[in-house]
Amino acid sequence: MSLVLYEVNDSIAVITLNRAEKRNALNAEMIDLMSKYLHMANDDQSVRAIVIRGAGEKAFTAGFDLKESMENNITDIAERRQDTRTEIEFFKYLWYLPKPVICAVQGYCVGGGNMIALMSDLIVAADNATFGNPEMLLGYLPEIPIEVWKLPANKAMEWYLESKYYAAEEMREMGVVSEVVPFEQLMDRTMAIAKQAAKIPAESMKMLKEEYGGKVPDDFNKLLALPGVGRKSANLITLPRCSTWLVPICSKRTWGISETTFPPVA
Repeated sequence: MSLVLYEVNDSIAVITLNRAEKRNALNAEMIDLMSKYLHMANDDQSVRAIVIRGAGEKAFTAGFDLKESMENNITDIAERRQDTRTEIEFFKYLWYLPKPVICAVQGYCVGGGNMIALMSDLIVAADNATFGNPEMLLGYLPEIPIEVWKLPANKAMEWYLESKYYAAEEMREMGVVSEVVPFEQLMDRTMAIAKQAAKIPAESMKMLKEEYGGKVPDDFNKLLALPGVGRKSANLITLPRCSTWLVPICSKRTWGISETTFPPVA
């Protein structure tokens, strides 16, 4: 079965990360498929809103599958930069989409999963959702520091410096998550919001998204435009000591980050 599913229902495109047995940990194939489906949704005039979700109950996504990355380790800096640039282009496309994108988040939302959620327009979270970025401990830097725009400044620094996790309700209190609902109601509520957004005329929505995108700080827009965004992160990942850290960690897990680095999911 495909690692990412795509369907259109009542003008809503639903993209599902479909790797529940690995807690929807991301890999290159999934990024390629998500990019393909986002382009399809954008090109389809019948689609008026987009929902991104994760299969299962335990995770929206546990972030990039570092175990799989180590098994296919890229040590050449130029090649790593190109790999990183592909990911960045995906995230930039997500940010600038002229159609509303809503993430339905349950369980773990970690690393690259946070990037997907924070680059979307709205987040609806289940009451068991947990947001975090422990990959900083492994030498990974954020490719696009969206946290400094979406979170209060001090909370963003806590996120980075303490590899801190925030519960869904904490994220709602910070204004990052729009609503927190029981897991059983997550998709119903997310689809209801998407259907309401879909009523807005397409041209008006496009103008709204363009205006909203233009309201982010100038430095952030300049950052998104830089071809070298993520270059330092790419360089770090290729360092021998980074690989030395990752190998023993990755050998002990089957998805994302080691389970010992995660708080329990309710």
